[in-house]
Amino acid sequence: LAWGMAAAASTHTATGYPTQAEVHGSAASWVAPDLKTKELGYATPCPSCGVRMVIPLDPVLNVQCFQCDSVWVPPHVSQPDNVALREPIHRVKARTHSLDSFKNAVNFVIHANTGTSKVKIVNKIGSVPKGTHRDFALALQRGLKQIRLTGESVVRWNRGTVRETVQAVEPDLFAQVRSHCGVSEREYNASLELPPESHRTHFTVVGAGEASGKSPSFFLLSPDQKFILKTCTVGDYKCLLRILRPYVNHLGTHRDTWISKFFGLYTVKIGARHASFLAMNNFFAGQYAIHEKYDLKGSTYRREASARELRKKSPVYKDLDWMRSGHRWEFKGSREQAMETLKQDVRFLAQQGIIDYSLLVGVHKRAAQTDPSWHEPAPHPIRSLVLRQVTEKTMIYFGIVDILTPYSTRKKLEKFYQHSLRRRSGGMNDASCTDPQSYAKRFFEFIEKYSVDHLPTSPGTFTCAYHWVVVQ
Repeated sequence: LAWGMAAAASTHTATGYPTQAEVHGSAASWVAPDLKTKELGYATPCPSCGVRMVIPLDPVLNVQCFQCDSVWVPPHVSQPDNVALREPIHRVKARTHSLDSFKNAVNFVIHANTGTSKVKIVNKIGSVPKGTHRDFALALQRGLKQIRLTGESVVRWNRGTVRETVQAVEPDLFAQVRSHCGVSEREYNASLELPPESHRTHFTVVGAGEASGKSPSFFLLSPDQKFILKTCTVGDYKCLLRILRPYVNHLGTHRDTWISKFFGLYTVKIGARHASFLAMNNFFAGQYAIHEKYDLKGSTYRREASARELRKKSPVYKDLDWMRSGHRWEFKGSREQAMETLKQDVRFLAQQGIIDYSLLVGVHKRAAQTDPSWHEPAPHPIRSLVLRQVTEKTMIYFGIVDILTPYSTRKKLEKFYQHSLRRRSGGMNDASCTDPQSYAKRFFEFIEKYSVDHLPTSPGTFTCAYHWVVVQ
C-alpha cells in the first residue's frame, strides 16, 4: 500500500496522476498495484449506485459504471464544468468483495479437484495444528501464494511486530520434478496455498510422537492428502541440494521410478524461529483402506515392531514382521520389468552415496463380503502420486522413502559398532547400517525374495501408473 502511494505521488508531475493528498481529499482510496498486471490503481465508489470499483491511473476522461451504466468523471481528472461528457469512455468492471470471493472460491475448488478421485476416509491422517505447528503452516501457505503472485523466490512481510520470511529453494529444478511427474502448477498451488479469503490454515499435522520413525520431524499434510510437507534437518537439506540435479535427471529418464517425489523445498522464518519444509507425495493417499503398513530396509537385525509401536492405532511393521506375514506380490505382467525399475533406483541411490532408505508398503486386504465392487482403478492419463499393485486378494501401495541419509563418517562408525556386536554374538552380518553398495544389494535381494511371488505372471502389463487422489 505504501509503495503504491509513494510511486504514484513521485510521478504526479510527469503523468498527471493524483497526489496522495488529492486522492484522500476525494472519496477514493489507494490500493496496491495489481500483482498480475503491475498497474497502479485506486478504489472508489460509483456516484450513482455506490458500487466500489478499481480505477486505473492512466488518464481517463470519463468512466462508465459496470453495474448501473452511469457515466461520470473520475476524481483524478480535472475538467471545466461547462465541458460535456465525451469519449473516450472507460468501462470499468465493478469489483465487489463478495463477487471476487465467490469466483476465487469456485476456481480454487475446481483447480483442486481436477482429474481427481477420493481418498479413503480411514487413510486420512493428522490433526488440527496448534501453537508452533499452526504458525509455521499459516506462514508457509501465505508465502507460497505470494511467491506465485510476485514471481519472486523470497517474500517477506510483517505480522504485527513479527517479521516472517518464506523462501523457495531451487524453484526451477523442482518445477522440472513436478513436470516429470505430471503435476500441474495449478493443482499444486491449489493444494498447498491458503484458500481465498481464509485466515486459518487448512493443513493437518502429524507430530514426531505420532510418526513411526526416530526423527524429531513433524509433518504437514495438504487437505487433499496428496502432499506431505516434512520438516527436514540441516543434513537432509544439504544432502538434497547435493543430489538434486542427478535426482531430477533420474526422474526424467526413469518415469516408473519407485523413489519418492520431491516437489519443493521451502525455508520459513518467523522472528527467531525457522524451519525447512520438503514437499513430497503421499504414497498412502489411496482409494482403498490400508489395513497394514510396513517399513522394509532389507535387514533382519532388530527389525520388528516394538511393543510401543504395536500399541498405536495404526502401527508400522518391519522386515521380520513382513516375513512372518506371508505377504507376496504377484505382479500382473512383467516381473522382470518391475525388478529392473527397482534395480535402477537402488543403483542411483548407491551412486549418490545414500543409505538407510526404506520401501514403504501399505496393504489393503480384500474381503469378498465387503468388497463386492473390487477392481483395479483405471490409471489417470496423467502420471500421479500413488504407486499400487493389484492381485486377487490384496492391493499394495508402495514407494521408496527416506533417501536423504548419506554414508557419512558417523554412519561409518555406526557400521563398525553394529558389525562388531554381531560378530561377538555369533550372529549374521546383517546389521542395518552398511556401505551404499552393500545396502543397495541387500535391499534389492530382500525385496526380490520376499516381496515378489515367483508364480508365473498373468497376462497384462506391469504398471506403476499413478492416479490422482483428492478429498472433496
